[in-house]
Amino acid sequence: MNSLRGLGFSALFFFLTVPALAADWPAITDADRAMTVPDRPEAPAIVLQREQIDDNMNNLQVVSERIKILTDAGREYARVELPYGRVFAVATLSGRTVQADGSVTPFIGKPVDELVSRDGRKLTVQAFTLPDAQIGSILDFRYSLRYLDHRVFPPEWDVQTDLLQRKAYFKFIPLQNRGYASVRLDHGQLANKLAWTPFLGNGAKPEMHTLPAETHATVHDVLLWVDLSMNDIPPIVEEPFMPPVSLLRWRVYFYYQSTLDSDDYWKNEGKFWNKDVEAFLGRNEGLAAADTHIISPADTTEQKLLKIYSAVSAMKYQSTDPAYVKQRGYPLEYRSAECVMESGISGISASGGPSGCVQNESSPVDKKKLTRGVKDVLQEGGGTHDDLNRLFVAMVRAAGMTASLIWVPNRDEQAFLKDYLSTNQLDGEIAIVQIDGKDVFFDPGTKFCPYGTIAWRYSAAMGLRQNASGAEFGETRPPWTTSSL
Repeated sequence: MNSLRGLGFSALFFFLTVPALAADWPAITDADRAMTVPDRPEAPAIVLQREQIDDNMNNLQVVSERIKILTDAGREYARVELPYGRVFAVATLSGRTVQADGSVTPFIGKPVDELVSRDGRKLTVQAFTLPDAQIGSILDFRYSLRYLDHRVFPPEWDVQTDLLQRKAYFKFIPLQNRGYASVRLDHGQLANKLAWTPFLGNGAKPEMHTLPAETHATVHDVLLWVDLSMNDIPPIVEEPFMPPVSLLRWRVYFYYQSTLDSDDYWKNEGKFWNKDVEAFLGRNEGLAAADTHIISPADTTEQKLLKIYSAVSAMKYQSTDPAYVKQRGYPLEYRSAECVMESGISGISASGGPSGCVQNESSPVDKKKLTRGVKDVLQEGGGTHDDLNRLFVAMVRAAGMTASLIWVPNRDEQAFLKDYLSTNQLDGEIAIVQIDGKDVFFDPGTKFCPYGTIAWRYSAAMGLRQNASGAEFGETRPPWTTSSL
């Protein structure tokens, strides 16, 4: 019990009752039953209580929520979506609907797979619906997700939602200090530091709690944890022409790293990314024949570029194939460095490993991904967004021109933040060709993107750009700039 000292009620609940999540629910008070949102009479619902526990020691996430329905539109919150992926399983799930008269209808069932449309993308989710939701009903649900043993997911706390939250509690139990050395990052580095980047309002900030090492008997005891407790969290309201809501939403990012110096981090990540890109471009069997088939020696520079661009942009874009979307599933399994932009599905980072998690030393490695290159894109007749843009760069180089890539975020969703030490924020690679000493940007990986332009979401975006020593910070062309071609 010494190792539990100071953890508080939430921790006790987590450690002692996770296997029996359906056992008991917190009492519903008279204040809960009477709760409204006076300054927002149109509010469809209100979150009375919310809790999220992320436990990297046990590869577990536990989520619980209590919502009161205020209007007919609020009945939609009876439907709860779970992330979908192959690296975790729903360990426990329970729910109920409590009516204004006190009658209770328990949820009996299990989540079902559903294909949903979101922002023009098709996503596979798991969902369940709490029964008999009415105006005045109070909805309770809890679930836990258990991740594969060889994956470690530092959490991303989405603190702010579209509903007012009266009480919210978040807790992260990281791998303990003595265990960091066993966490191997994508590039073979060993993580030995824990950090987080908060974007919060109301003066809130996460707090780290520690216990004396001598109170612990084994390496499995909890030495430290980070938590956040907030009251009256305002809803995020989306308005026309506003910046990406993900930039404004209150949130906290966690990560394990080998360095917490931002300059060192991006220098190292740029070096590894550049190495992986060049390895991909170097696996180019069949490239010379493809170039010879497309262009002729008599073509001008612009004619060569136009022919190569037309050929690459006409290739099959795998991420739009329904079978491909079905196979890859919901974008929680990996935070994509390649194809999340176009389809919202998961991908593999340029380093060949999952960009949204770290692996321990015994993690399995997808050798096929590590050896993928230009030759595979040519043989398959297509690829992901970044596959196609990499192929374009390879073909342009083979035609005798200077070309490189820049790795940037999706401006529809986020902006590059130097102090956020994660390549998760970088989504798509854009091709750069040097013409008469000027940079011209190309994006054949975006379907129907005109020659000599790039998709708006990748324009005027900061990111990592290849250079002779690895990579440097760079920026794509603003959308209003006229092409130099």
